[in-house]
Amino acid sequence: MMGGFPVFFLFPFAFVFVFGIFTTIRRMRMARNMAARAGLDQNAAGAISMLSPNGLDATYLAASLAPRAQHPPPYPPQYPPQYPTPTAAQPKTAEQRLTELVELKDKGLITEAEFLQRREQILGSI
Repeated sequence: MMGGFPVFFLFPFAFVFVFGIFTTIRRMRMARNMAARAGLDQNAAGAISMLSPNGLDATYLAASLAPRAQHPPPYPPQYPPQYPTPTAAQPKTAEQRLTELVELKDKGLITEAEFLQRREQILGSI
């Protein structure tokens, strides 16, 4: 108790206050979205929805009666993303392939016989 006033009486008032803020935001957002889809002034629609008891209904009616030519699509059109076309890898020159082959042999990743066989293949392709 706060000075003779039970605290639990404050909960309904707090609930009504929070609910009022929630409904105000919801009404404003709905009116602005309807106006945007119909091509109408969003600020005017928000003001009408808040200043009159039937403002949301009036906004809906105005959005419904707006000429269809003014209706933009509800969302921007989705186009497939533009990716650069992959280019084919340039074939390696014989010099690059031989250098790579020598590096593989030096690291011990291929044997001497494999080195000689592949070296002959590269030199034969020139």
